Amino acid sequence: MQIGRKAKCKIRLNSFLARNVFTFLIVIAYAALLLFRINTNLWNDEIYTLKNFVLVPISKTITDYHVPNNHIFFNLVNNIYLKVIGVSSIDFLLEHPFVIRVLPFIYSILLLVFILLIGKKFFNAKVSLLALGIVATTIPFFNFTLQVRGYGLSMLLLVIAFYSYLSYRKDKRWLFAVLVALSVMLSVYTLPSNLYIIAGFLVFIFLDFLGIIIKFRRKNFVEIYRFSQVQIVLFVAITLGTLLAILLYIPVFRNVFFNRYVAGSGVVKFSYLLSFIFTMNYFLSARWFLLIFFLPGIIYLFLKRSELKSTEGHVVLLSISLIVIPFFIGFVRNTPAPDRIYVVLVPFWSFLMAIGISYFYKLMPLFQKYSTCINLALIALSVVTFYVENVKVKNAVADSIKGNYRMQDLYYNYYLWNYTPLNDVRQFKTHFYKESSVVLIEGAEPHDLPDYFQHFGMKFCDEEKFDSCLLNVCNDQGLDTFYVFSNHPYRFFEKLKNESLPYYPSFVKKPLSYHNAIQVVKTSLIENRVVDSLKSFMLTYGDSSRIIYDNINTTIIPKVPLGYSCQVRNDDDFSRVILDMESNSNKHVLLVQERFMQNDTLGNMLKFDFSQGNVAEVGPFILTYYLANRKNSNSKRVFFNDFEKKYDSWVEESACFDSNIVAGGQRSYKMDSSVRYSSTFRTKIGDLFPKDYSSFIFRTSVDYEFEGDANPLLVFQVVRRGKNVRWEKKELVSSQMSVWSKKFMVNTLSDAKSTDEVRIYIWNVNGKNIWIDNFKVEVLNDVR
Repeated sequence: MQIGRKAKCKIRLNSFLARNVFTFLIVIAYAALLLFRINTNLWNDEIYTLKNFVLVPISKTITDYHVPNNHIFFNLVNNIYLKVIGVSSIDFLLEHPFVIRVLPFIYSILLLVFILLIGKKFFNAKVSLLALGIVATTIPFFNFTLQVRGYGLSMLLLVIAFYSYLSYRKDKRWLFAVLVALSVMLSVYTLPSNLYIIAGFLVFIFLDFLGIIIKFRRKNFVEIYRFSQVQIVLFVAITLGTLLAILLYIPVFRNVFFNRYVAGSGVVKFSYLLSFIFTMNYFLSARWFLLIFFLPGIIYLFLKRSELKSTEGHVVLLSISLIVIPFFIGFVRNTPAPDRIYVVLVPFWSFLMAIGISYFYKLMPLFQKYSTCINLALIALSVVTFYVENVKVKNAVADSIKGNYRMQDLYYNYYLWNYTPLNDVRQFKTHFYKESSVVLIEGAEPHDLPDYFQHFGMKFCDEEKFDSCLLNVCNDQGLDTFYVFSNHPYRFFEKLKNESLPYYPSFVKKPLSYHNAIQVVKTSLIENRVVDSLKSFMLTYGDSSRIIYDNINTTIIPKVPLGYSCQVRNDDDFSRVILDMESNSNKHVLLVQERFMQNDTLGNMLKFDFSQGNVAEVGPFILTYYLANRKNSNSKRVFFNDFEKKYDSWVEESACFDSNIVAGGQRSYKMDSSVRYSSTFRTKIGDLFPKDYSSFIFRTSVDYEFEGDANPLLVFQVVRRGKNVRWEKKELVSSQMSVWSKKFMVNTLSDAKSTDEVRIYIWNVNGKNIWIDNFKVEVLNDVR
């Protein structure tokens, strides 16, 4: 008997050690994962938060709420922490993000500790281990854990409130009631949106209290109070904590509770309930196998009502209230909160899942015997799924860069993948940037790339003026080479193509990231170098192929049959051209280049027809080999009106002119408040070019000025047989009064008929005084 008892104890001890070893491994593994990401570059919202609410006097942190980015208690802790360690510069944090991310890291580890405490105190080690594994492999939790924003701290404080709430119900110690009030106060003072979750606590306590009244309705008030004393104390503690937080918000009360982000519309729409489904799907993080165990278990729990009175049943009902009530409030207000505020629900959702799975074991005794092994298998599968899903998210963000859209929600965060502005800008400055370089920024967030450029003391054109800067350097300055940083480079490539700007773009590095440096070179410069190189060759039929680098350094390579690949040492960042002549003819040219975009290649920019081609991998680059025939350049017609002559071009006899307000020359065209439409530029497609073309590009530019909030429209219209078949507009916006502005508009017409009439004019939408000058329309027949 003694031996049997010892063996039994030994088995239990081993099981206890196993569970604790795996618990320890999960915490250590997750901490290691966070440490691996702790130096992730700071992104837009983080930089704005640090500059405006942390690296400022403490008084400003608690009294400035001009935007909801100020998660006050979180920023207050960061403010004090940075002052203690002597950091006062955003430049230092841009270089060393881990210095500020260490606090969210600590919050995350403490959160895991509290999940273990809750699991072991109120359930068992199996539920504790499973809940921990589910939390650690939930994608939204991982996405927001290290953010320099208040979501991680909010999660920790709400879990502390959850722990203190359950502890007071169990132990009736006033310390836990105080902790409930304190954690609620600080969570709301961190994020006002946490009131949604606090409402879940209050609604659940109220329903619990109502159930007691119904159950003991025949009792007198004193007895009902005795049975419901716990609920009353908790309700008071949570309410008190909420009121204290609101008192702390007094310096910024109006900005916090009456800003445009919290105003509800008052109209209920059932479609808003979909936000609940999407959020729960993100919480599941593709771990559909968990539902196989969870759904039968949770159904069993509700069917066996006696179990609802247990601690597990109480936590299940409370978790459901915490998860559902925030979405219900958003549904009633017709203003669902931003999905990021729901990330704080992940711990409660994880406990709900773990308890549901534990009841599945009670439903299936056979599984109960092997529950520890099954839990470990579920965690292992969750880890594998977590890895696979992160690879999927990374690839999706990379695809979004190519597809010209931004991914930003609970699951897909652009700033976690392919996001390296610090390294991108540093490498660009080291290898390419000069004081004379012209650098344009397109598509970047307002508080990431510009701040990194300023950090390195580099000049750039502001994002808001990108279009005008681009046309200025291409048309007015006619620079041979300039650079563009873009988070959607292919959109920029399309812009060059659509606006027929004579420049060829190429990446200065690969692979793609969220900030890509692009070298933009004048096409004529490339053509001239190719032509000059051709002149220097004495080529006859059967001569060797040659490769020409950007610096015209010629290297003999083995003869290559047309249309086939060859091994080329690729040590230059610029496009290459291989020339091969046949029968002393200039018609055949074999192009080799880094292939970035299928329809926007170097050959396309140089107006070549491709008759055949081949693709080969050479080192880190993809080279494309083409056999091509040269094409003629596009034909172009230009219509220009500077309004120096009264009846110039398309101006009507009734038009008014002004000699006092001009953009250039002696006069401008004035539309007073009674004039609805300007004189209209009109042309028939059949009158533009003698040939029967059907594809055209219209480039319009106009200088303008207006009074007040006129916001007129530049309109492009196509009329076919008396009916409108095309109507596009571009708003004319003035940044300052009494300063002339310029607007550019590009319209592509791909299915034009010879009888179609194109009309371009200004629409005075709001009836203000408007001045127009230098109205220019360029028409190109697009033969590419």
